[in-house]
Amino acid sequence: VKEFYLMWGSGALGVCIQAIVCILPDIVWAIVDSAMIVLFVYSVSILLVKEKSAALNWAISGLFLLFPFIVLYTAGWKITTLAYLWPAALGTFSFTLLTRKNDRWYHYVLCGLSMLLSAGSLQLSVVLFVLLLNFLFKAVYKKEKKLFMRTSFLLIIELANLINNIVSPGNRSRMFSETATWNPDFYMRTLIEKMQIGFMETMSNIFLSSNLLTTIIMFLILIVIWKKYKDWIHRLLALIPFFINLGIGTFPSISFAVFPELNCLHPKMSIYKLTIAGDNYYTMNLGNVYEGLVDINNFMSWKSYIPLVVMIICFIVTTFSVFLCFEDLFQSIVSASVFMCGIGSGMIMGFSPTVYASTTRTLSFTFFCFIIIGAMIVEKNREYLRFPEKYKSMGIYFFLALAFFNVFETFMLL
Repeated sequence: VKEFYLMWGSGALGVCIQAIVCILPDIVWAIVDSAMIVLFVYSVSILLVKEKSAALNWAISGLFLLFPFIVLYTAGWKITTLAYLWPAALGTFSFTLLTRKNDRWYHYVLCGLSMLLSAGSLQLSVVLFVLLLNFLFKAVYKKEKKLFMRTSFLLIIELANLINNIVSPGNRSRMFSETATWNPDFYMRTLIEKMQIGFMETMSNIFLSSNLLTTIIMFLILIVIWKKYKDWIHRLLALIPFFINLGIGTFPSISFAVFPELNCLHPKMSIYKLTIAGDNYYTMNLGNVYEGLVDINNFMSWKSYIPLVVMIICFIVTTFSVFLCFEDLFQSIVSASVFMCGIGSGMIMGFSPTVYASTTRTLSFTFFCFIIIGAMIVEKNREYLRFPEKYKSMGIYFFLALAFFNVFETFMLL
């Protein structure tokens, strides 16, 4: 553990758990992994569903089944789920402490331990820290002493984790090693270029790639905004990200045939030559790597800014639309924060030399944030999302069919 902390990274505790699970029979991992899925869905339900509602719980379960599970396969099911699914489930569960009606000592123990175990990743640490600040602000503003004490308890643990992630000597050592292996030009990138790479990689994989979860979330936002606001400005803003995701991400061949100019927005496939040892090389297909970046070679051409401007517009209007989906100011702030934290967790990878080598698994936390946003929208806007009674069963079956199709497609791609 000490050697790992000094030479490779801050998540030594998580790696110990990974090592133990990997040497145990596969059935142990399968059982615990299934339990973590249930824990995540259960925790989201505890946080959002204030009264018993089977429909809402089914909606949360359906949103989880829309998760692009193929991203959890990119480094092997065991390691990827241990590194992303388990921390997300434990981190979400730790927040249930803030909604408990009664104080019990075991709630603090379980939620505090969950927070400790979940925050080994810098990506998730930043997300949890920002969200806890939201609840701390609410506690101070509304003078809720109990919420303040509970939030402070979790925030102290999270702050310690965040500092540990930042100052860990192993992170710097690992960065040198990963740079030499995966991205020799990493240190030649400026701060602006790294931010742009992280932002464009995240946004292009979310909005410009086929992704059922993103499409459904954008569709939910569109329905709520369309029914809630009658002016064309709000409706147009909600339409922009939905049509970009649907047209370029889901049906690119049709969109490019009708509007060939849109081809400049689509991610391009890249093959990178990687050094392993000495003069030995091999090539690796790193997937949809976005090459449309503004750099010193093209910054004078206005066309080179089109992809970046389009993605910035998508980010701003989606954040604004998510904010408008709620009546309560705190819920609007939290929902917008969850969306921005989801995008931010992906952007952080722009500061890592493995931004391309890690492929899409580093967006796992982004997709988990999207599930929470979708659950919040459904829970607080039931009157806008309610099906007519004669079509209610048809709508539920169609939604569940999409969810199970997503799971089936994942295993067909393996």
